[in-house]
Amino acid sequence: MLTKSLLAQYSPLPKNYNFDEVLLYEPIALEIWVKPILGELLLTELEEQMENNTLSDENQALLTSGGLLQFIAYAITFQALPFIYARFTETGIVINDSDNSKSVDLKSLNYISDSVRRTLEVLKDKVKDYLCTRQEYYPLFSPCDCGCDSCCEDNDKLNSPNPLFQLYGLQRRDENIN
Repeated sequence: MLTKSLLAQYSPLPKNYNFDEVLLYEPIALEIWVKPILGELLLTELEEQMENNTLSDENQALLTSGGLLQFIAYAITFQALPFIYARFTETGIVINDSDNSKSVDLKSLNYISDSVRRTLEVLKDKVKDYLCTRQEYYPLFSPCDCGCDSCCEDNDKLNSPNPLFQLYGLQRRDENIN
């Protein structure tokens, strides 16, 4: 869905980065982060329109003003982050290092990962709000599943059962006790 130039423009990675490596994580980023918000139908429509270079004005606005391009770029970066730090080799997992630089330690990587995740969550909310306030332009968008405050105020808890109830509320009764 994203090209190398779009990823370079919207991601936090430097412009001279090898984006071929990062783009490998686009399918999983779309599945984990984007598809739950857009839904299968809207995501498929966007992918087809981008591939055929026939974006509608509404979808172009969603990508730019709605923040979807930046959201996808950050999602891809977040999914690729562990493999930017380390890679698999025939001898095991090794930390990436070069002659001119030193890799960050694990504590710093966790800080960076947390920072990218927080940004990703903010961008996700921006895309949700954009879609929810413009539902009439996106008939393929299913707003009742998004969980935002704009359109799902009354229904936001219906699809999210209380996790404590699931863990502690329904304990099995031992039928063998007399």
